[in-house]
Order: sequence, then C-alpha cells, then structure tokens
Amino acid sequence: MKLTELQKARTDIKFNMKVFKVFPGKGLNPCCEDKIENVIPWLEESMPGDSLRIDILEMTKEEYDALPEYMGP
Repeated sequence: MKLTELQKARTDIKFNMKVFKVFPGKGLNPCCEDKIENVIPWLEESMPGDSLRIDILEMTKEEYDALPEYMGP
C-alpha cells in the first residue's frame, strides 16, 4: 500500500502544547509545567513583595519531555 503525499504529511505533523515557564525569583531556577494546575501552588505560596514571572511557551511533547527535571530553586 502506497501512501499519498497528503497521508505522508499527516504522519509528520507534530502538535504543539502550551507550557508555562515559572521564574520564582531573581537568581532562582525556572520550572516548566505543562498544566496550569501545577502553576497555581507557585502563586499560592508567594508572599507579598515576591516577584514571580510566568512565560507561556509553545513546544512539542518531545521537546517538553526532553527538558531536565526540576531540582528546586
């Protein structure tokens, strides 16, 4: 069975996902999360005067899985 060009193109599609990169403060290591539910504790644990930045990134599942494991601040 031969694949048409369209069928080949469909198998090469890589779907991107939304990733939240949390920067907990100056000099601390950022953390990437794939679910917004995992970002909420960062917000809940923040104290008045804390600085917290969240960048919203787009990447494939393979790129996300290849990120190093978060080892803490």
